[in-house]
Amino acid sequence: MSYSSTTPQVLLTLEYPLVLCTAVTLTTYVLSLITDNYSQVDRIWTFMPTVYIAYWAFLPLWPTGIKVFPYVIPYVPQGLDGDLVQKYSPRALMMFGLSVSTQLCTLNQGTN
Repeated sequence: MSYSSTTPQVLLTLEYPLVLCTAVTLTTYVLSLITDNYSQVDRIWTFMPTVYIAYWAFLPLWPTGIKVFPYVIPYVPQGLDGDLVQKYSPRALMMFGLSVSTQLCTLNQGTN
């Protein structure tokens, strides 16, 4: 595969994560203006990386090209094909497991 043929695939894979990032950024900004609490992002920074990792880890499970609630329900962009969509990525699954385990240990430590 040449660089020019892989570029559209890379851009397609970033479609939903960029939509989610934009929605989260705008939501935290608007909430900070409404509540006068400018550290809204502090409430979500611990679990948002796990949400992004879950998208990549479970990519074969998401519907293809269906954008019912594009900011809430993950989807695979139309035109994205190949092993990325059909097979689970062992690396992404491992990162998801490590992320969840780390969060559980952190939360457990905070309760003592």
